[in-house]
Formats: sequence, C-alpha cells, structure tokens
Amino acid sequence: MALIFFFLKRVRNAVPNAAHYALARLAIPSTRHKLAPNSKSMVHITQNVDGLCSKAIAEVESQTGESPSDSELIEMHGRLFDVVCTAHDCDYQEYKPESPICPALAGTELTVAEGDLEPVVRRADLPRCPKCGQLLRPDVVWFGERPKRIHEILDIADQADLCLIIGTSALVFYSSV
Repeated sequence: MALIFFFLKRVRNAVPNAAHYALARLAIPSTRHKLAPNSKSMVHITQNVDGLCSKAIAEVESQTGESPSDSELIEMHGRLFDVVCTAHDCDYQEYKPESPICPALAGTELTVAEGDLEPVVRRADLPRCPKCGQLLRPDVVWFGERPKRIHEILDIADQADLCLIIGTSALVFYSSV
C-alpha cells in the first residue's frame, strides 16, 4: 500500500494532456456529431487510475456548457483517490485525495522512494471501514485481479461500431521506483 501513496504524491498535481482533452471533446454530443453524425453514444474505457480523464471531461463540460449526456467513462482499473472496503458484502467507497489515508502510513512513501517497497505497518493501525470495521484499500485493480466491469466492457467492444485504442500496448510492466 505504501507504493500507492508514493504514486498519489506524484499524481496529485498532474494535469490532463492534449489526448485527454481530445477524448473529452468527443464525449460532448455536438462535437462528436460533427465527426460522426449518426453516433448514438460514446463509451470511454480507460486503464488509467489517475482521474485525469474525469478532470478533462469536467473542464470541457465547463467550457462548452454542454453535458456528455450520451457518453460514459469506465475506469476499468479503478481510481487512485478512492478507498473501498475489503469486505465483499460492504459497498463503502469514499473519495480520499489526502495522503496518507491514515497516520500509520505517514512517511511510507519516503521509505518506498528509498527502495524499501514493503515498509512494516501494524495491521491494527491501518484504515478501517466506518460501516463494517473491515480494512480499507485503494480502489485500484492489483496484479492478478479482474478489471472492473470487464464483462460489460467486452460486450461494449463486441457491439461497437468503432473502437479506438489509444496510448496502450495492453501490457503491464513492473519497474522498481
């Protein structure tokens, strides 16, 4: 979990780039209909966990005054700034932009930056769900976990008239920080 907080610190000040804004403009019906007059909807599926797609959509919506009402954003690997309960029968989710999410994790991002990828933190000191008391975790898909809404995503891809794959090899590489 400390590695996540290292990335939170780096991502917090990131801003959308030109590609984020181009896709956000396509989510706006009047813009998209200029390019594809018969398009009924758009689904933007992203592997990014940084929230920059949402930021770009909100900024474009604010600039144009038009809502992407017939568009949807699916963040298949979750969101770095959300925490969720680890209990399968609990639906607790919260936006938590602050880092760390609990005092026991303070300083662990520095330990990770120095090369210790697994700093020791007592389980009793980790953040707990206010609804059921189980552990909280960042709402991101870890290695070996199934992407969120994957069956729906596969159905969407099967039914799509057009599918753009941008900026990804669909491969995941691990590198030490």
